[in-house]
Amino acid sequence: LYAMALRTRKKKYKKEAKRVRRTLTKWVLAIENPEFNYFKTVLDAEQFAVEKKYDEAEKHYDEAIKLATFRGHLHHTGLFHERYSEYLLRERSNRRKSNEQLKEAIDFYKEWGADGKVKALESKLVVPDGQ
Repeated sequence: LYAMALRTRKKKYKKEAKRVRRTLTKWVLAIENPEFNYFKTVLDAEQFAVEKKYDEAEKHYDEAIKLATFRGHLHHTGLFHERYSEYLLRERSNRRKSNEQLKEAIDFYKEWGADGKVKALESKLVVPDGQ
């Protein structure tokens, strides 16, 4: 939902993404399980990106990645790097940092054994201008 909200800027996606984020936040707080904190953190990052609060978004993407890495959840860490990469390219027009995050995502997906995902992401690597 956040991907569509950022891509299209349509209110219906922003509204639904925010609703899902609120629901997940309630679940995380209700179960008091730190295993799931990074889900809330990455959704917070996505919400900040939609709101164009870029410093907060980047802080939360970094934190979600750290939390998922600490838990050893390779697939989620790869996903969060991938989402951060898309944000950096679309919202910040930063190809270099976007590629860095995408390469990190590829590494985590490789380690997890998701060869098809790796191949798909490798085709998305952005060639810098002038090369």
